[in-house]
Amino acid sequence: MSSDLYAALDLGSNSFHLLVGRLVGGKIETVDRVKDTVRLAAGLQADRTLSKEAQSRALESLARLSQRIAGIPNSQIRVVGTNTLRVATESAKFRRRAEKLLGQPIEIISGQEEARLIFLGVAKDFAPDRQKRLVIDIGGGSTELIVGKREPQILESLHMGCVSWTQRYFKEGITRAAYQKALINAKSILQPHIKQFSNIGFTESIGSSGTIRALGELMPEVGGNAHQITLSHLQNLAKTWIESPKKLTFSAVSESRVSVLPGGLAILQALFESLPIASMHTSEYTMKEGVLYDLAGKTAHHDRRERTVTRMQQMYHVDLEQAGRVFDSAEQLLAQIGLYERDEQAREYLEWASGLHEIGLAIAHGGHQKFGAWLVQNSDMPGFTRREQATLSFLIQNQRKSIARSTSDYGITEDWMLVVIFRLAVLFNRSRVLVKTPKIGIKLRSKSLRVTLPAAWLNEHPLTHFDLEREATYWKSVGIQLSLIES
Repeated sequence: MSSDLYAALDLGSNSFHLLVGRLVGGKIETVDRVKDTVRLAAGLQADRTLSKEAQSRALESLARLSQRIAGIPNSQIRVVGTNTLRVATESAKFRRRAEKLLGQPIEIISGQEEARLIFLGVAKDFAPDRQKRLVIDIGGGSTELIVGKREPQILESLHMGCVSWTQRYFKEGITRAAYQKALINAKSILQPHIKQFSNIGFTESIGSSGTIRALGELMPEVGGNAHQITLSHLQNLAKTWIESPKKLTFSAVSESRVSVLPGGLAILQALFESLPIASMHTSEYTMKEGVLYDLAGKTAHHDRRERTVTRMQQMYHVDLEQAGRVFDSAEQLLAQIGLYERDEQAREYLEWASGLHEIGLAIAHGGHQKFGAWLVQNSDMPGFTRREQATLSFLIQNQRKSIARSTSDYGITEDWMLVVIFRLAVLFNRSRVLVKTPKIGIKLRSKSLRVTLPAAWLNEHPLTHFDLEREATYWKSVGIQLSLIES
């Protein structure tokens, strides 16, 4: 199946957004665009479980949207979940049902990754100049703040959004007392971040979310311009809405958007009053455009993940020569076994794992594989999804000594064959000198693993032979019987 189409599906806290397009001359040419107001955040209950009603709305929406992405290659589709799916407990169960409907994995991305993708999308809406911009996106459950030029320089994701704030403060309608509480609480959440965003400076402010665009549409109601939001007009809008709501027509904004707009208005006013924002323009580009550009960039080998791995290698002073030796061995084993000939993803995971498998040494030598796995699992890694980080963490933890099953709820596959390949690559390079990977045979069934190696090679490498024999003990912990066969 071949196609020049790409699809980005953003499972937001307020709405699900599908964008289908093709890349023409470095810009997205939109082929189709679908928005479905699902109000997922409204179904987030006190115990952080998703209500059955919210799950039902979401699954019905995904059943419809799945029809539109049918026929597009899987490698050219990306489905991302944001704040509500990040914070919901037991979201893995819902995600599995949703993935079955879509026929696609759902990647729950971090707040930092969400911010990066928003900036990537918005940056494409403007000329590639050297102007430093502040980009703000008020979603249903979180608010993202990013400052940068062509690349983001600082990113923050704050736990307040138009749906969550409206539910918390405006269930009984917008009143002066409720609005003041919403405004003050938003400012308190912003307080720890004011200094860094004020100090870095920016010459322009952009609002990228539907909430901010809707507030822009209401600026003419209070004497302003729909394309320019200012603090005085936001204050006038809040005052009019509280004191004389009948003066506002809301004709330019959908009814579903108006119902969650009070929370968004309080958050945006708090941002204007806390940060040096003179005025704000709005952009039609949002995270879904960023996802599409990021996806197209990966297929064109402009992969942000490569830079993330390089940055972490520098941060944790990785021995690049050793990382290279391990990957060379892993790649040779991969080719010998022949099971992954057409699976580029397996090669990518081995390359990333080889590059980062020793970062735990920056903490301690004993158990460094566990420290490395924790760092990969819990770090902000631009370009990586949480599922990719969980898979990478699983590989790094299992590079040596005891073998552990995955405890991640991101739905990763325990690929024991990939673990075998990686463990052997690390084991063969324990001496930290260049070695030629021996001709090897590996057969893995559900409960048994057979590793076949030349007897002559094993005789020449007695320490490695000893380590290989000890592997049988480690594999027993996951219920797999290992046999070392000399050929």
